[in-house]
Amino acid sequence: MSEFQGKSLRELLPGMQLAVFEITWFTFPWIHSIWIKQNNGQIQFFVEVASAPSEDEQENCRRLLKEMLDVAMPYTDHTVEYGPMGSQVDGYHELMSDRLFKAIASKVAPWRLEVGR
Repeated sequence: MSEFQGKSLRELLPGMQLAVFEITWFTFPWIHSIWIKQNNGQIQFFVEVASAPSEDEQENCRRLLKEMLDVAMPYTDHTVEYGPMGSQVDGYHELMSDRLFKAIASKVAPWRLEVGR
């Protein structure tokens, strides 16, 4: 995996997961999971959904992911792909899922477990 300013995507992942936990995950209940990988200097997101979100929902999600990426890895190109789970997650790291949400919430925001997403 290539590195960005001395830090690999794997090293940046916990901070990015917390950002998604705080904002993106709660905002878009239609997301089942979010996956991320670095490929040829570009960040690729794969957003697993049960059904296709509207163009506005996709754009709002894309904007929030870009804002998070701009803080973690400024000036890095990225793509966001939406679809059902499949072989697309090969080489990806789990950015967020219900399992990860529960693990983070139990450590930093237990009240979110009662409220849910």
